[in-house]
Amino acid sequence: MRSRVIALSLGLALSGCVTAPVYDSAVTRYSGTNCSAQPDLAGAISLIPPEKKKKAKIWSVPAQLNGVSPCLEMAGAKGPHLLYVIPADATGKVLEVGAPLEPLRIFAPKIALLDAEGKAVREFRADEFMFRGPVYSVQFRPGERDRYILVTSNNANVGKKYDSILVGVAANTIYSGSGYSSTYYTGVDEDQRRIFSYEGSVVATVYSDPAK
Repeated sequence: MRSRVIALSLGLALSGCVTAPVYDSAVTRYSGTNCSAQPDLAGAISLIPPEKKKKAKIWSVPAQLNGVSPCLEMAGAKGPHLLYVIPADATGKVLEVGAPLEPLRIFAPKIALLDAEGKAVREFRADEFMFRGPVYSVQFRPGERDRYILVTSNNANVGKKYDSILVGVAANTIYSGSGYSSTYYTGVDEDQRRIFSYEGSVVATVYSDPAK
């Protein structure tokens, strides 16, 4: 059954930040070696914005999981993984983590929050994921014990087809020779057929002032 995804203006605005320049097919087999039982906390990706975005209300940090990503084996399941470090001043902020739609695939995300020692504090259920704009993601406010975001593959979803409809509004601007311009809006109703993959794009977005 198709699910209908409403791409709100915020999601459309952010899509330029998270569109993945990857045109690979879905990877449905994984043969990771030298798998570890614990993620390497030292290799975590920072979510602190660069200096030029210090005053930004929203910023995104993209990443890739691929054949050279470190392997993690948990509960007998192997998969590539990465970590994000939750900023120390994240209290009151909203974080969003997930997988953007790619032309031919979408990474099958499994996301958990870890404490300072790398132990799981919370793992997000499948029904907590949804499309926010073009990103299949979860949203949350970090708790006192949350220090890291673990992103690995949901092997149960790999190989499954995702079939959705992305609905939204496209803005089109026409410029005249006299220097004037006009903008008109058209509806967008685009089929989005993808296969869940072991490899693909990941993005974490920080909303520093979610009340606004």
